[in-house]
Amino acid sequence: MKVYIPLIIIIITFLLKYIFEKNNYVMSNSGDAHQHFINKSNVPLIGGFLVLSSFIMVYFNENNFLFFLFLIFLFLLGIISDSKKIQSAKFRLFFQFLIILIYIVFADIRLSGTGVLILDDYNKYDIFNYLFVSFCLLILINGSNFIDGLNGLCLGYYLLILLFLLSIDINNTLFSDNLGLIIFGISLIVLLIFNFSNQIFMGDNGSYILAMIFGFNLIDIYNNNNFISPFYIILLLWYPCFELLFSIIRKFNFGNSPLDPDTNHLHQLIFFLISKKYKLKKIISNNLASLILLTYNFAIFYLAYKNISHSQLQIILFILSIIIYCFVYLKLLNWKKNQ
Repeated sequence: MKVYIPLIIIIITFLLKYIFEKNNYVMSNSGDAHQHFINKSNVPLIGGFLVLSSFIMVYFNENNFLFFLFLIFLFLLGIISDSKKIQSAKFRLFFQFLIILIYIVFADIRLSGTGVLILDDYNKYDIFNYLFVSFCLLILINGSNFIDGLNGLCLGYYLLILLFLLSIDINNTLFSDNLGLIIFGISLIVLLIFNFSNQIFMGDNGSYILAMIFGFNLIDIYNNNNFISPFYIILLLWYPCFELLFSIIRKFNFGNSPLDPDTNHLHQLIFFLISKKYKLKKIISNNLASLILLTYNFAIFYLAYKNISHSQLQIILFILSIIIYCFVYLKLLNWKKNQ
């Protein structure tokens, strides 16, 4: 039955597209005002429903009921956000943190170690450990939402992580089932095609679900596989997390609120460069910008994967990625200002 899940997802996608477009429900005119990178209007924000549906069909059982209940609450928060029922970023952050923290406490999710001595000393205390894990996942969920400004970028990024997890013999509650992981991956590829072709958007609900599915499973993978460096897990998640942290710092630096959206994220600047300099259609510029960032991350992930236990190399790759990010960002921002 599971092998038919990707086909079921295709059918559900067409059905939901028809229903949502006909009733104009949870629609987006190519994203919010800071995401108008393509011309087509009335694109349904159904990515989260499709990701959650495929994940439930592949992995649901009574042993992980609590995790799926948590994902459903988070999905509903994303839908409320996409429907503009909660427009305050502060309220969204509060409810995100509350839902994540409650699940972490009830499921007793903790980090066994971070590789950072100071943090590990404090992580011995359950309360600090719970709060630290919640804070990290809060960064991941919002960073993932930030990089969802281009078609295929958020979905493609987590598909890259899934690809490299398939290459490792891991002990994990869910992802150690390679057949299930392959079927889930094919389902995500189906959604990626729809997303690249501008037929569906992930929306807040989609980025929330993807970030938490992979975030919690990567924590479990690290806790149960001693041969994996903690910095390998950090490196797999470096881009959305650094995107968020860098955005906060630069907005503060320019006297802007870190909660206000803008059009100066790295992926947006790459899009502007391709679109303006090479005079390509917006949909082509959009997809090319995503592919450039995904190709870079593939190269970094591959180097890290070849030395999965080598913490020093993971740290070097992490620092290198930050340096390259900052260098490219400053060059592109300067180019944009001179246009």
